[in-house]
Amino acid sequence: MLWSFWGVYLTIGDRKVCHINYFFLKKCFEIENINAIYYQPSWSVGEAARSLSIIDLSTGKQQHISLPNLGFSERTLAQIAQHLKKLNPSIRLDEHAVALIKKHEPQP
Repeated sequence: MLWSFWGVYLTIGDRKVCHINYFFLKKCFEIENINAIYYQPSWSVGEAARSLSIIDLSTGKQQHISLPNLGFSERTLAQIAQHLKKLNPSIRLDEHAVALIKKHEPQP
């Protein structure tokens, strides 16, 4: 699975999620090591601008991948969070990530 905008890419395989910035800066996490996903306001712009943060604590130090809703659509961010949660059900979602997923679930 691949999502991209302006030289920023996110790929999700069966075991890894990788974030590539500016075509060459790469950060990868094992999906089994992801412990949380947050959808929080971006610090510099305010409540409307949010980022989906994928958190990995496996090294004992918090590492994260941050995906802003200014570059990725909310629907895409919801799909990413939902897909990662499906691959690793132990991932904790904050209330905003849960609301984002519910907002973009297909209606019956």
